[in-house]
Amino acid sequence: MEEEDLDSKYENVPSQIFYKELNAELKDRVNTQWEKLKDLIEEQPLLKDVCDKLEKNLKSLNANPQSEMLSKKHCYDINYWLFDNVHNKLNIKEEDPLFYNIIDSVHSVWRDINESLPDKTHICKPDSTLMDMPVLKEFKHLFDFIENFAFFKAEAFKDTPKACTKYFKYLERSVQIYYAREIFCTNPESNMCNRYIDNYKSYNPKNVREELNVSKLIMGLVWYQCYRDVFTPLGRQMLRARALLKKKLKTNISYEDIILLNGSSESIFSGSSSDSSYIVGYQASSQSSSG
Repeated sequence: MEEEDLDSKYENVPSQIFYKELNAELKDRVNTQWEKLKDLIEEQPLLKDVCDKLEKNLKSLNANPQSEMLSKKHCYDINYWLFDNVHNKLNIKEEDPLFYNIIDSVHSVWRDINESLPDKTHICKPDSTLMDMPVLKEFKHLFDFIENFAFFKAEAFKDTPKACTKYFKYLERSVQIYYAREIFCTNPESNMCNRYIDNYKSYNPKNVREELNVSKLIMGLVWYQCYRDVFTPLGRQMLRARALLKKKLKTNISYEDIILLNGSSESIFSGSSSDSSYIVGYQASSQSSSG
């Protein structure tokens, strides 16, 4: 299943509801001309709509204070949303020098918008350190899982077999990323993960497993297999072994397989916990899987 199809299939989860609102059409016409971007907007008329929606999103976030965790995560969402819009809506790729020219210019407008917001304690700032869409997308999936953690936990308690079966593909991808990025995200040095997510280990999938009533864990083979494959160390070992076999046979290495192997000693590519080496490693895997 393609990533976009997978995300669209689960429109009821909190992260998808929020992100859909970021892309919602404006109810009222915006007369702001964005003078700083006048020349760029003449070249890229759709950029005005991006700026208008950015203003709407920043005002909405400022007017509706949330927990610290959600405030940080949703700020990442808006930063990612800007990259995604330049990449897909304006159809300008990162390889094009214009891409970061637009990002930097919009960041300037973003800071001006923040100056006009009434609540200075709930400001989402542009992050000029972010780069590389594949990397940003993977961390978006990871942060979405963390935002949705309480939701999935509640679903599991409500109807364990149905929840795991219904959300299996979504959880499979998310849990793999969680464990693959655990060392990086718990590193005491500041990085793009721990800037936005605190208390990373509190979102460990095994916490859900341990809190579920034991009787719910033996309600049939379908749930047992789902539970084993997604949440247990044994299940992850089995999935990783399958991915490693597919690698050795040089057949159908999927996005999920890459994540699994990247988090193991049998990585498709070698990587460390630093931002730069992670980006290089991810790019190498993307090129090999698309070739």
